[in-house]
Amino acid sequence: MHQQNISSVEELGEVAKSLNALLADEYQLYVITRRAQREIKETNINGMDKFFENQFYVLEKIIQSTDERVRMVGRFSPNSLNDFLKVGRLNGSHKREYDQINMINKLLEYHKLLVNLLRSDITTILEVHNDSETASFLSELLEQHEKIIWMLESHLT
Repeated sequence: MHQQNISSVEELGEVAKSLNALLADEYQLYVITRRAQREIKETNINGMDKFFENQFYVLEKIIQSTDERVRMVGRFSPNSLNDFLKVGRLNGSHKREYDQINMINKLLEYHKLLVNLLRSDITTILEVHNDSETASFLSELLEQHEKIIWMLESHLT
């Protein structure tokens, strides 16, 4: 178990709790992105398939690295969909959208929410739990989500 700068077992638990919530959020965002891709494909909108394939790859890497980070702080990640739903923070309306603009806007909404959650998590993990390594890890994820936001917004113009 890699203890970093964290001073107590309780703080490790709190860091892992934040990471597990993020992991659940990333899984949920992955599923929402998959659904958006299927619905866009069903409406024969060209040009978005490659874009979504890239999004899946990025989200899969984020999920994998977040799961690894949980294990690095010596904890376990949720292992069922029910567990993810219990700890996830993106729980909200998942109404089916058939319009490309609405789907992209919904994805933007979730990525922006996740960016705000990441910013809050970074502050807490750094200032409260003194875990600069996890804060740095989250900062890298924040940057990836900001890039996704930028890319999604470019499809709206």
